[in-house]
Amino acid sequence: SKFPAGGQVCYIEAEKEVCISASRQAGFLDEGWRRFKNDEFENAANCFVKALEIDPNAAEAHYGFGRALYQLQKFADAERHLNFASQFEPQNIEYLKYNRFALSTLGRVSEAEQVFQRMVKLQAGARGKLLPFRPKSRKAG
Repeated sequence: SKFPAGGQVCYIEAEKEVCISASRQAGFLDEGWRRFKNDEFENAANCFVKALEIDPNAAEAHYGFGRALYQLQKFADAERHLNFASQFEPQNIEYLKYNRFALSTLGRVSEAEQVFQRMVKLQAGARGKLLPFRPKSRKAG
């Protein structure tokens, strides 16, 4: 656990101190996902950053931060964090899937195809099917 003695991490949000008690960064992760599900992507990103400050190698925190950045249309930063997540947990198909989406959005189709091939190899023998690879086009505007 990287929480200080007492098991709390506190931060200031909207001029109010918020304290989260949990083992490791679980409180920030939970809050980040809650904000993400409520389409509060900026707030979600801030929670995931707090989780990364506690544990910079936390794959789920990189994944959540990458997902929030993607929703904020910060595609290059999103791809970087989604890539970190898939490096820290290379067997996690979900992390690879969103890394592939970000790469496709950035027009990095050959890299997206490589990630897709990794997903296929991981999925081999497992139940269920992967979606066929289709590069995602970047929306104008």
